[in-house]
Amino acid sequence: MAYIKIIYPNSGSGGGGIIQHNDLLGIQGGTSTERIHLSQSEYNQLITLFEDAIVHPTYIQPSNSLNIPNLFLEVGSLLSYPIVQTFIQNNAGTKISETIRRGGTILSTTNTYNIVDYPVPLGPTQFTGTVTYAQGDCLLNNFGDIDCTDRVEAGTITSPVKTLTGIYPVFYYKSTSPITPALMKEAIETEQAQKLVINSTGTISIPYNPNAQYLAVAYPQSSTTKTRWYVSPLSQGDIPGGVFSAATILNIDSFESYWFDEPYKIHVTPLLTNPSINIIELRNS
Repeated sequence: MAYIKIIYPNSGSGGGGIIQHNDLLGIQGGTSTERIHLSQSEYNQLITLFEDAIVHPTYIQPSNSLNIPNLFLEVGSLLSYPIVQTFIQNNAGTKISETIRRGGTILSTTNTYNIVDYPVPLGPTQFTGTVTYAQGDCLLNNFGDIDCTDRVEAGTITSPVKTLTGIYPVFYYKSTSPITPALMKEAIETEQAQKLVINSTGTISIPYNPNAQYLAVAYPQSSTTKTRWYVSPLSQGDIPGGVFSAATILNIDSFESYWFDEPYKIHVTPLLTNPSINIIELRNS
């Protein structure tokens, strides 16, 4: 916003004297050739009105993300995944540099990295992406003036952390014949049991529908021992109890040779005859 200072010539008689600002007469009016004469307080009020009327531009910060999801994966399995980092500039400056990291290790200094046959370790592996960017341009306010208030300064942005967690899976096995812990171990190691790659530290949900069958469930010894089974508010109970036996611990090998000699807790049931129940839960409490 520009302001103009106007100096009026001395129009008084006698020559040479300076007309005092407050003595200017006849130029308060409104013709096209006249100028408005303001007192200091009126001038201050006008400036305040202009400043209050300014609407500063809205600056949008940049964003950054990785396409890889948070996943639970079986320990020892091989992961292949094309990671892509997406930087949305918005009102920031242009991208200067970037990295993709696994933990503290730099995997790439571009926006892509292909994971190929990465052996999944036990526990969490974290991936992040960072982008360093320049200062953004200034935008125009509602008066059409360049306004740098709250512009996006140069900086670095880190993507949300993506975590791949290596776990030992849960297994369940149904049979028309009684199942012992030893038979459950054999079923797992010969790929007869069903595998669920799920977190077993909390509640475990098992597809039920037994239809006159026996059921066995196995989960890693490192997970919390399950002490309650649950089908509905009217159908639940303790473990060990009328449905699940106490846990028997046996060492088991992965059928795919992902892991070996891992101790598992195995619960078995008597004959179950209610095929209308879809899910049975094993809970910590």
